[in-house]
This record gives sequence, structure tokens and C-alpha cells, in this order.
Amino acid sequence: MSYLKIKNNGIMEPQALTLMGASSKVNDNTKIGMFGSGNKYAISYLMRNNIELQIFAGKEKIDIKTKRETFREQSFDVIYINGEKTSITTTMGKDWELWHALREIYCNSIDEEGEEIGAVDKIDPIDNETHFYIKITPEIEEFMLSFDSYFSTQKKVIEETSIGKLFISSSKTANIYRKGIRCYDTHNESKYDYDFNDIQINESRVINSEWRLAEEFWKLFISLKNHTHIFNIIKAMGDRTNFECMTSSCMHIGTHGASEEFLALIATLKLAPMESAALCTDDEKRIFNFIPTRVYDALEPHMSEENKAMMFSFKVNGEFYHEIEPNDLHIATIKRAMEFFKECKYDIDYEIKVVSFSNKAVLGTAENETIYVSDIAIEKGIHDLCNTIIEEQVHLKYDVEDETRGFQLAVINEMLTVMKKAYAFPM
Repeated sequence: MSYLKIKNNGIMEPQALTLMGASSKVNDNTKIGMFGSGNKYAISYLMRNNIELQIFAGKEKIDIKTKRETFREQSFDVIYINGEKTSITTTMGKDWELWHALREIYCNSIDEEGEEIGAVDKIDPIDNETHFYIKITPEIEEFMLSFDSYFSTQKKVIEETSIGKLFISSSKTANIYRKGIRCYDTHNESKYDYDFNDIQINESRVINSEWRLAEEFWKLFISLKNHTHIFNIIKAMGDRTNFECMTSSCMHIGTHGASEEFLALIATLKLAPMESAALCTDDEKRIFNFIPTRVYDALEPHMSEENKAMMFSFKVNGEFYHEIEPNDLHIATIKRAMEFFKECKYDIDYEIKVVSFSNKAVLGTAENETIYVSDIAIEKGIHDLCNTIIEEQVHLKYDVEDETRGFQLAVINEMLTVMKKAYAFPM
């Protein structure tokens, strides 16, 4: 019979398996555990799924049994340790998977030091060591074959900073670890796996929020020194299917804490905002590395002038565009719109430019005493064009933003002003 053996130095106290929330690692940042519930949940999972488990503290076997008990007409299997009743039942960790249980036992062995994990053919307890023996099932075999997806402890570190470690990915998707232990499931591709030293997790040992993960990733990224790794990650950022693209959701993107090597490489690269790709020719797309706009904005001050394309300086209210030469349809439609405004005694006070936005959903915007209308807005017809011009004029005239109470009041005021002029009605 084969077992998965997980061992560590020292002798486990049986009380460590009976007291929920009891942990000596709460204030020790060098340790993985902190909640005092991991091994208890692991035992609960294994007992619930009828997976044989034997624990030895030195050469003394820790006896684990269950007893059926009833509470308010509900029956539970209560776990007993060395004959002592615990408050642990086999229903705990009901959403856990097998790897969660094995993770907790292995994490505890790492914290206690002298950890080992592997398959053995016999049970052989040793003085001054704690051994867990778990009967190998087909699912446990699969877990062992995918060990590097769950733990980074046996992976080769290719770069390390104060923020974390970088590895060559052990699968097509990114594996994300905290102190060597998987803490996030992602279906996004990556050529790297990442291990963070300090990232918040909940009691299920997974990250609290994706934006915190994005921030830790950004800090690790800019702290890297190897040019090949930095460049590969930048290339990956341009593909939304890649894990690295998630940095665009980071709340705080800056270059404070960036390594000298990182900044030196940025100065040599031709970078461009991802959102501007729609405006580029095929030749330009081959030259530039496209990255999320927020990342580009953070790195742009460190780029050399010769690597900045002039077209990417055309940006208004956060929207990339290029100005286009109006065709006959554009000219005729704008002329009709202006005739309509004149007939209504409504003055358009600003210059109008025809542009093509990289974001095709944008019909118009306004800045610096200029109204920018898209070719799409014009091609929709006079009604939509007039809507766009009026909206952007209100933005400029009253200095108000979209979807605000101030904008609503400005539109009402503009409408009343037009009516007063048209009918010379004093108010």
C-alpha cells in the first residue's frame, strides 16, 4: 500500500488539532499559517471523503476517530483526537477541494521546518519528527504530478526581488503563489509564475481582491532587473488574454521603487497605448509594443524622445484620436447642421474638428476651446451630429462633466437661453 508522506521536524502536540483558532504564527511574518484552522479543516476533509489518514508525533500515533452526534435534530460526525472530543465536525470546509487539504498539511510542515513530501510504501515513524501518512488515491496521484502548480517550493527561481520571485511557468496559465503556496486561480495565460512575499489572503488562503494582486504584481514588475524578463512581461501586457494585462486594473500605477535596470530598459523601448492601436498602420504595429494606457502614462516620462511617436500625443480627455481631412459627406452634413443652428438662433461658439477616435463608441469630446466630432457621429446623420455638438458645447461653456447634476442644470439653462433669444421673452 502506498502513502503520501508529509513530515517536518519536531513533535506535534495533539492540542494543535483540537483548538480552533489556536496558532503561534499570527504575528510571525516568516510563517505561512496564521488562522489556526488549516490542519483541522484538512482532517475534516479527509475524514468526510473516507481518505485514510494516520498521524505520528514521533513514534506515538495520534488517534483520530469520529462519533455520530445529534444537535437540534441534525446529525454530525464529530472528530475525536486521542479520545478527546473536539468542536470539529466533518462538515467543516465543505467547499474545500483535495488540494486545499494537502496544502494545509504541507504548509504547516514548512512552517515547522524540515519539511518533506513524497510517496512511500510503508509507515515508518521517527523520533522527534511529525509524520502525516495519507493513502494515495488516483486524485492524490494527479495532485503529485501537478505539484508545481500548487507549490513553488521546488521550482527554480529565475529572478528575486524584495517583493517576490519569478519562475518559468509550469503550465499554460499563470500560477500565483504567496510564500510558495498557490493563492489564486487564473485561467489567463503567462510564460511566468509569480510568488509574492506579502499579499493579503482570507481564511480560505486565497487573495482578498484582484486589485490588490494587480498592485503587488506591478510592484514586483518594476522592481525586476533582468531586461529579458521585463521585456517579455511588457509584450504580454499587450494581450488581454494574458495574466500580465490585469495590471491595467491596478489602482496605483507609478514608478516609485523601480530598479535602475528597469528604467534604463524603458528608455530604449518603443511603447504605445493599447487603445491607440486602431489608429496605427500595419508598419507602426510592427514597430511599437502596445500596453494598457494607464501603464503607458506611468512609463512615458521615462521614455526617450526618439521612441515617442508624434501620433500618440493626440489625446483629448483621455481619448486617442487623429484628425482627418473631411470628405464631401462630412462637409455637407456639418454645413446643414450649422444652418439648422442658425435658423434656431443658436450660436456655436467653438471651432469644430473632424477626427477618428480609437474608441469607436466615442462620438465627440471637447477641450481647449475646440469641439472634436467623430467621423462616425457625422455619418449617423444631422440629428446625431447636432446632439454631439450641443453636448460638447455645454461641456466647454459651463465646464461640467458627463453624467453629473451640474451637466443636467447646464443643459436646461442652455435650452432656456435659446428659447429666450428665439422669442425675445424677458425672464
